[in-house]
Amino acid sequence: MLGDPYTADEAAQEAMTRAWRQRHKCRDQGAPGPWVAQIARNEALRLRAGEKKQSDMAVRAADDLTGVTPFGEDELIRRVSVQQMLCALTLEERQLIDLRYKDDLAQPAIAKLLGVPEGTVKVRLHRLRQRLRRVITEEP
Repeated sequence: MLGDPYTADEAAQEAMTRAWRQRHKCRDQGAPGPWVAQIARNEALRLRAGEKKQSDMAVRAADDLTGVTPFGEDELIRRVSVQQMLCALTLEERQLIDLRYKDDLAQPAIAKLLGVPEGTVKVRLHRLRQRLRRVITEEP
């Protein structure tokens, strides 16, 4: 729908964030799939229309004029570091993170899906969380 995998990833991430924040609004808590799909569709349409680009440009222009960022410089550096770490993950590592946290699968289900022992999934997730925790908690 968006034609660009990076924009599609951005739309999916924003949709999941919005769904999580508004989860109390979901009418069918037992089957939230259609509700989340509609949020994702709306987000993709919003990005496709270019609203995000215009909004980002307005924020940057305002920041340039005032010299103030929406959050402190330390927070900006920390966010960039975390984003860089996520981008630096291998495809397999990103898939593991997505299955666990995006798809909310338990470790036994992930192990079965990937065809690896459950212990392997536990160790890999543990190591990934440690690496990400170091990036998040390290002082800029």
